[in-house]
Amino acid sequence: MASERIYYHVVFSVTRGKPVFLNDDIDMAFKQLAHEIAEQKNWVLLELETMPNHVHLLLEKGPREPLSQIIGYLKGRTARTLLEQYSWLRGDLNSYHFWTRGYYNTRHTDDSLATVRAYIRNQRRAGGLAH
Repeated sequence: MASERIYYHVVFSVTRGKPVFLNDDIDMAFKQLAHEIAEQKNWVLLELETMPNHVHLLLEKGPREPLSQIIGYLKGRTARTLLEQYSWLRGDLNSYHFWTRGYYNTRHTDDSLATVRAYIRNQRRAGGLAH
């Protein structure tokens, strides 16, 4: 029997609302790192987009994998790597933390998948930040 796939639209924010993703180098480094982590962990990252101070992603996961562990690992690894790579960020953020605590998530089904994918893909354009 095939296991049911579960889709989550997840949003998490940079500490103090700092617009770090306006920096193209940081933006590209985060996206590359997130995709690498997902591949290493066998997670399916269907969509990923940044806004100046937060991230939208659409994740497909099995029913037994806790979302909190996936997001905790993703946030932890990306924070450590970005703060090592861009050490000046720690002072700019005025914090030892890259991300705020927690995250927002919405569960989706196959029926709403196309809509949420389009929503995430359109974030930068809707916010006047289209590349």
